[in-house]
Amino acid sequence: MMLLALFAGSFLLKGGDDSVLVAAVRAATKKDICYLVAPRRTWRKTEIPFKQVGELEVVLKRRYDFGFPEASPSKNDAWSAGAFPVSFFYKQRIFQYEDALRPVVYTPPKEAWPFSLDPAKVKYLTINQIQSLCKDKPLKVHWFFDASRLAIAAEGLDERKLLSLAAHALGGKLQEDKDQFAIGFDPSAFKTRASKMFKEEASAATSKANYLDAMYLDCLYSHLSDAQILKLYASPNEQLTLRLEPGSELADAALARFWERVGPANADENSLRPDQLQMRRQFLAKVDLSKGIWCIVKPDGVPSCQLKGEGNWSLVF
Repeated sequence: MMLLALFAGSFLLKGGDDSVLVAAVRAATKKDICYLVAPRRTWRKTEIPFKQVGELEVVLKRRYDFGFPEASPSKNDAWSAGAFPVSFFYKQRIFQYEDALRPVVYTPPKEAWPFSLDPAKVKYLTINQIQSLCKDKPLKVHWFFDASRLAIAAEGLDERKLLSLAAHALGGKLQEDKDQFAIGFDPSAFKTRASKMFKEEASAATSKANYLDAMYLDCLYSHLSDAQILKLYASPNEQLTLRLEPGSELADAALARFWERVGPANADENSLRPDQLQMRRQFLAKVDLSKGIWCIVKPDGVPSCQLKGEGNWSLVF
């Protein structure tokens, strides 16, 4: 009893998916929560005693990447501020995200505002479900967020509060004019959360090639300006081509990926696989690195690199 008296409360996560996490954070902090869902992600059972909610928030920020704003009007809210889910970032239409584009399966009536959401009853809302809830003005959503799912635990939600929570959880910007609401693209938040994703991929890499891929991508996106990011993500069909200056950090990161695929620069050719040997010989015979490396970035896939050689010859990796 004396030990329990030392603590004001306890964060109890029974274990489960993102909706279970959101419910546990809501129960412990009493804040309105919105969290970007990752397919198949599960959390282990955890209990964290705390003296003050502020102490718990520090742990939740570190362990689960929650954002807890300190200033009004959002100080009673919290949202996901961590890495983008990989499949969401690359727009891989695996079934979990295809589900999010199907017809609405749960919609509170528009006249029910304000209303509450309990993830024990409604595990998540898709972005198109949230669009269907808007009663004052329609909601336009940037295409990058089109397949998102949000786990929400909140009470007394009004329209702007729900849209503000959703925009923050997605890493977007809530905008409004006389005709519509919009969740727009925020290049600064995008770069921060993409970098977290790449670093997590590097930490979890099971091979050197996968590690070098993740580190290269982190380096690439950190080098892109906000203007370049905005242009690249203006539509799903955009493409950005960059020349990587010889000897630059980004060119070195790209070449590290290449050498990992074809064997070290000083490798004995007898130790290489036939495909490695063929690519390596083409590279050594035809490519002049002083001409630089070209990177082709598309918003719906993994960026590729191109080494240009004699004539029209090039090598993509």
